[in-house]
Formats: sequence, C-alpha cells, structure tokens
Amino acid sequence: MSGLALYDRLSKFKRLNYRGKIMVVAFLGTHIPLLAIIAAIIFSTVPDATTAWIIAAVALVATLIGTGVTLLILNGLLRPIVLTSRGLRAYRDDRALPRLPTGYRDEVGTLMADAMATLTELDDALDELANTDRVTGLPNRDRLAVALAARIEAGEPFALCTVKWANYERVAATFDQATARVLLSFVAKVLKSEVGVDAMPTRLEAGLFAFVVAGAGRENVGELMARLLGRFSEPMTHGARQIVPKVAGGVALWPDDALTADALIDAASAAVVSTGDVTGPGFAYFSPAAREAARERFLTEQELRRALAADEFRLYHQPVVDLARGRVTGTEALIRWHHPERGVIGPSAFIEIAERSGLIHPIGEWAITTAARQLAAWSGGEAQSLSVAVNLSARQFLDPNLSSVVRSALREAGDGAGHLGVEVTETAAMVDRRRTAGILSELRDLGVRVAIDDFGTGYSSMGYLKDLPFDLLKIDRSFVSGVHATPKMLAICEAVIALARGIGAGVLAEGVETEDEARKLHERGVSLFQGYYFAKPMPADDLESAISDLGLVARIMAAADLPREARRRA
Repeated sequence: MSGLALYDRLSKFKRLNYRGKIMVVAFLGTHIPLLAIIAAIIFSTVPDATTAWIIAAVALVATLIGTGVTLLILNGLLRPIVLTSRGLRAYRDDRALPRLPTGYRDEVGTLMADAMATLTELDDALDELANTDRVTGLPNRDRLAVALAARIEAGEPFALCTVKWANYERVAATFDQATARVLLSFVAKVLKSEVGVDAMPTRLEAGLFAFVVAGAGRENVGELMARLLGRFSEPMTHGARQIVPKVAGGVALWPDDALTADALIDAASAAVVSTGDVTGPGFAYFSPAAREAARERFLTEQELRRALAADEFRLYHQPVVDLARGRVTGTEALIRWHHPERGVIGPSAFIEIAERSGLIHPIGEWAITTAARQLAAWSGGEAQSLSVAVNLSARQFLDPNLSSVVRSALREAGDGAGHLGVEVTETAAMVDRRRTAGILSELRDLGVRVAIDDFGTGYSSMGYLKDLPFDLLKIDRSFVSGVHATPKMLAICEAVIALARGIGAGVLAEGVETEDEARKLHERGVSLFQGYYFAKPMPADDLESAISDLGLVARIMAAADLPREARRRA
C-alpha cells in the first residue's frame, strides 16, 4: 500500500514495538540537533571551560526533563492506539469483546469508537449466525438450550414440545432445495403464529422443531399439540404443488423427565421418535421406554451397517403357486438377517430403521443383485423357469440410480434376466405417483415385471391406478383371511379380481393359510397363490427340492381332490 515505505523499513526493527519506535525517534529527533546547537553556542562564546561545562550540564538536565514530560504525554496519546490494537487481537483470538471508550471525537477517539462499534456489530452478527437457523430465521438448538437453562434456573415447571416433519427428507430429495426452503419457512410461520414468539419456536435439525409451554399441565399441552399437529396436516401449497406433510409430536416435562437443558431436548426428541412413522397427526409424552426404543433403533442402525459389510443378509423365497398350470411359477424374495448372536431376524425388525437411516438403498441394491444372481444360478436347473420378485420401498424410488442398479442386475442374471420382477406397495407407489410411474415404465421397458402389493389397503383409487404401469395386482392378506366365511371380504376380493381382469392385469392372492381360502378364491378365477398354506419362505436350496412337491399339491388341488389337512413346508 502506498505511503507505508518508511513504516515498512522501521517495522524491521523487531526489538522495539510501535510505541518504543515512536519514543526513540522523538527522543533522537529533538535531542541531537538541540544538544548540538547548545554545545556550539556555549563553547564558542564562553571562554572559561568550567563555566561552559556547567552551562552545558544545566542545559542538558533541562532538556532531559522536558523530553521526559514530552514522552510521557506522547505515550498517553499513543495509548488509545495500543488499546485498540490489543482489543482487535483479543477479539480475533478469543472473541473477547474489548471495552473501548466511545465518547471522544478527535481522530484517535473516533478510531476507538468505530472499532468498538464494528466489533459489537460483528459480535451480534456472529451470535445471530451461530444461534439462528438460516432457512427459517428461528432460534437453533444452542439458543434454545441457553433459554431453557434460564427457565430451569428460575425454577418454574414447563414443557418442551417437539414437532417432527417426518417426510421432510423425502420432500427435499424429490423437489429442489429452493422448494424445500420455502416449505420449511411455511412451517416456521405456522409454528410462530400458533404458539407465539414467547414460546421460543426453534428449529432443532432438518424437519424437527421445538417450542416451550410455560407452566402447563398435561391436559393443556395435549390440547395445544392436537391443534398444532392438525394445522400442520393441512396441505402446503407452493406454486402448482400441494404437499401434505406427515407430522408427529413429542413432549417432555421439566423437572419430571429431565433436569438439564440438553437432557430435556434429548427427551423431547426421543418422545417424537417413539411415535414411529405416523400416518396421521399424533404425539407422545417422553418415557424411559421411549428413550430405550430410540437407543435400540440407533444400535440396530449401527449393526445394519456392520451386517452389510459382513454379508449377513440372505434372500428367502416364498413360492407362488399357479393352480391353473399346476406348478410353481415364481417366488417373492424376502430378506432375512442372519445375526451372529440373535439368529435369523425378519424384515419387520429392521426395514423401517433402514428406511429412516438411508441404508435401504445399499440393502435394496444388494437384494436386487442377489435375486438376479439366483436367477442366473437357476438357469440350468429345475427352477430355471421361475420368476423372482423383489420388494421396492418408497425411498428406493427416490434413488436416481435405481434404474442403473436394475440394469446391472439384469446383466448379472444372464439367461434369467427375463424372469426378474419388482413389487411395490400401493401406498409407496402413491408417494409421488408421477415419479413412480416414470420409473416403473423404465423398468418394464427393461423387461422387468411389476406387481402392486398389498392392494386394497392404501388409496385403492382408479384415478391412481390408471397412471401406474403394472402387470399384477396382489390381494392383501387382510382380505384373503377368512374370505370363505366372510361375505364382505369375498365381495372385496371379487371386486379386485374384476378390476384386474378389466385392465388386463393378473391377480395373486397372498397370505393364504387354509385350503378353504384358496379354494374359494380359485372358484372366483384366481389362479396365483402365495402363503403358508403352500409354503413358508425358504432358502433357495430348499426351494429347488420343494418345487416338485408343491407342483403336485397344486395339481391335486386344481382337481378338487386335495385332503383337508393343510400341507406346509418349512
């Protein structure tokens, strides 16, 4: 920078600080010429040497006294610059805000005042940045913890409530980030309008919010939570889009559930997690059981990560029996976890956790690839004509790599590529049916058969079905169970059968557990069956040996000669 050449040279003298350099320069600059003039006058005008030396000594002492006073005053004038420098350095290193005076109006006074004002504004901005959520403008967890600590210090009971937007991550992944931010801001606006600023509405993380209810009992908190969650369940509109958030709530009470701010936040967060993947507004109060459930979910998630690396998953196959053809025509691939300590674990114990943690993507890819490899292994044996259907979750449809994963699996399947299928539940298919329809169309173009699972338990709307490409409708076991003895169930099944025929799709009854159920649906035109009556899910090797027996059962039953005793396979 121009004008700093002299300062640059003087700054190289490291043994003196800035103030010391000014003192030395001031001393030398005044004394050298002054002493030289005094000496010249004395020794040129006074003939007596003794008198000359006396006069010189007096002049020197007077000069030193004057210089000392000058340097003392100069040091005081430099003190504001030194304090400003130290204050800036202390703030930079330790964020310690200095106490610089702001009442002076000369150049150095305004330097201190401006530095103090700038640091104060900067400190406020950093504090706002550190304690405020950037998207919603709400306080964040750190600021909430400070506020809760103050309430705890005051000693008045209160409740901390949490609201979780359960499908926020799905919405954020489906739409662009700008849309997600707008929707989050909408949630924050609703929260502030419903509970008020004094309740300190806070965004804890992602789709998790919190607020404080002072001095409220369980009844009052319950009414507030029910009203708030009902408001959140209304559709949010952004442009042409309408999105209905899935919401859940949690409540923790001070001092009943926790004694510190952080522990109370954790308790309220654990309470909302205990509500599960809710399908409608609901909330839960904190309990030790809720915390333990959250702990178990976390530990299971960690074990799932280890299980993937340790290759502990297996695919079991539940046969699909075709009574019209008198043989086994396919299987549904069902995942099992072979835990080294807990034994064989079914999907109900871990799939939901895999969904929430995002592990469903690598697990799903493993299942598709493993099923394809099994088809390749069967291509030369008795099971070579079997199809294998793999279940897809709603989250897997959010994976942009799903189609490429299936393409890779088809290459793995070799000659069995034409026998790979996928199943998607009706509810999962409707999360974003436009996107789902596009992906299912891609899969069908690749030769993959598509089945709609659990039909009748979700939307069951022709308006939805007409948009979805599929080959097979599976009647849910809740309608199959007791169909031979319950006219309402039979009527529902007949409607599904007629619907499937009308749109040119096949129909399969799953969850068949008795001969009467199978016979009644067979009389109504269903030929494909799956359930414990025929066989439980089994490893691939066991299935190969059971194919002949199951085909015999199918042929006997089709001829209406099957004994009344149920024949089951482990």
